[in-house]
Amino acid sequence: VFLLAFSRAGLLFLSFIDWFLAGRAIPPVSRITNTARKISAGSHPQPLPIEDTRNVLSRLGETFNSMLSRLEDSFRKIRQFSADASHELRTPLTILRGETEVALRWAKTPEEFRHMLASNMEEIDRMSRIIENLLTLAKSDAGEMSLELKEFSLSDLLQELYLQAKTLGESKQITASLQLSVQEEIHLRGDELRLRQVFLNLISNAIKYSPEGGTVELALALDDGEAVVTIADTGIGIPAEHL
Repeated sequence: VFLLAFSRAGLLFLSFIDWFLAGRAIPPVSRITNTARKISAGSHPQPLPIEDTRNVLSRLGETFNSMLSRLEDSFRKIRQFSADASHELRTPLTILRGETEVALRWAKTPEEFRHMLASNMEEIDRMSRIIENLLTLAKSDAGEMSLELKEFSLSDLLQELYLQAKTLGESKQITASLQLSVQEEIHLRGDELRLRQVFLNLISNAIKYSPEGGTVELALALDDGEAVVTIADTGIGIPAEHL
């Protein structure tokens, strides 16, 4: 009788422990399940609160929060890649469209068409390199891009950018000008494609935020042995607090 009573008491005690542990385990697991269901590319699920106790559930919560952080970083990189691709490709596509429209409207001889097609091919090549570099950047864990350094003429680059600025500004009757305050051609060692991207972004923004009939000026000067490139416009400007 004693053993039977002891066994029943033990079963009741074990049942109570099981119920108690289940009651403590179910809410955290439910929170993990509910949070997991909310995960999507556009959502920002909050990390789970972790108790100080070092048990299986707390370790599960920490692992889940770590996974959330990695997912959020992946989603951020995807959004950044989409924004970068849209921004970087908009300018060469606009140049392609502008040059093609000029050719269709004014070109008369085979030589003129050949010259315009050659210019279009240059923009297509640049877009291909931009896409390759964006893909490389997206795959880079460190978020760094290796530079292709080589000798090139900064003066020639600005001449090309000036011609492209004229094309980009035609739709808004914006006048582009180039001022070279140097006595000789400027050569330097750098990544020409990256510098072209930087300058084209500045030029396209200058045209975008300038009123119709405005001006965009490109200038190159030397200051104590350093080349200084200036891109100025008649646009709305940037408030001082945002500079």
